[in-house]
Amino acid sequence: TVSVNEDGSILVRIECPKGDDKLHTIDLKREFHILATEIEGMVLPIIVGVYDNLKTNIVDLARIGGLLIGGSQADKCELLSSIALSARKLRVKGCASCMIIDPNRNLQQSYAHTNHEIDGMLQYICEVIDKEESDYNPYLIIIDDFDCIMHDEQLANKLLYIAERGQRIGIYLVLASNKVNYEVFTGRLKANFPARISFHQPTEVESRIILDDTYAHYLTQHNEFCYSYDSIVTILQI
Repeated sequence: TVSVNEDGSILVRIECPKGDDKLHTIDLKREFHILATEIEGMVLPIIVGVYDNLKTNIVDLARIGGLLIGGSQADKCELLSSIALSARKLRVKGCASCMIIDPNRNLQQSYAHTNHEIDGMLQYICEVIDKEESDYNPYLIIIDDFDCIMHDEQLANKLLYIAERGQRIGIYLVLASNKVNYEVFTGRLKANFPARISFHQPTEVESRIILDDTYAHYLTQHNEFCYSYDSIVTILQI
């Protein structure tokens, strides 16, 4: 399993079956070559969990267009931190800028907390989009607890504007909320996010709100989540 530490170093975790006393040889050079091959050609590679066989799931955020996440406060924050770190460290050419907006201060290294600060950030991004300014390096914006924004009409309109027009100049959104309802995950917002993630949901209704399917209601492990892209759902772990 490949992950990124807080200090930016890349961690390779190797697990052997319990009770296995055999000598195992791991070719790390080969493993890193596989990783390099996998991310080659990706504009903005990010780590989005692992499969049950512990293979790391790396996706190109520029290809999927953005990510919508719902449920489980603690697991959500861990996943967002992993996405932010991997976006900064896995990109091969150039660098990816990352802005974190966090109204409830759940994440480290966040830049905007109050409505005034958030409004200023969103307004600036909207102006960049209007001017079609781009330095050809991708720009990742992570917003935790974005439900706080959706409940403010002025902020919500700016966020929707960015979601609908930002991708064309390399601005990509990752939005997360543990509050799942139709007022937060609106149809207009979801239309811009073919890639979505849901942790366990208490009912099939909440699962459908995020994924348009019921899979998330039947997850059994706290660190499991459903990753849906183009209506294909995969169960992954943090």
